[in-house]
Amino acid sequence: MRKFKEKICQRCDKTFIPSQWNQTYCGSKTKKTGCSYKEHLKRIQKYNEGPGLKNIRRLQQNFRDKNKNNPEYINNWKLQNKKNYAKHKLKRKAWHKNWRANNKEYIYEKNRQRRMKEIEGSHTLKEWNALKKKYNHKCIKCCITEEQLAIKWQGTQFTKLTRDHIIPISKGGTDNIDNIQPMCISCNASKRDKEYKEELK
Repeated sequence: MRKFKEKICQRCDKTFIPSQWNQTYCGSKTKKTGCSYKEHLKRIQKYNEGPGLKNIRRLQQNFRDKNKNNPEYINNWKLQNKKNYAKHKLKRKAWHKNWRANNKEYIYEKNRQRRMKEIEGSHTLKEWNALKKKYNHKCIKCCITEEQLAIKWQGTQFTKLTRDHIIPISKGGTDNIDNIQPMCISCNASKRDKEYKEELK
């Protein structure tokens, strides 16, 4: 490997041994070190903020629109997607697993919305959180808090307050927030299909 004479970095004025004859900054762009990498990031940022990237995206979109009915283009596009899918399969699985672990409440809410699709009325997660806050995150019947539930039901799915329908769904109740009250799993299960309304404590 050819060795080059020492140079002075044009960015930080430090001496360095270049890896190629025209290198003007210390460090390495490929190894993500020194001023070479910093200047590389600066060029990328400047390019992304300029008109160049917008023009490329516009040309790509025009090309896709022009060839969307071309069988050869569609087949090549599908083949490339299959290759990319196989290449990043394990990485994608790990990402999804991590996302599901960090968004359990969101996933539970979406699953609940699908289950309640045929029921009249609906409410959002924001409304439910506001209702729990109104009742100080306590069960309306036994006054147990969510902190106490987390200790009592540790390691299970019952560590949070559950939605109880004041007028049960089986008796024509809706899923609107005015027909919902927070209860722990024990009180909700013992209530069954009875109508129960407790005032704010």
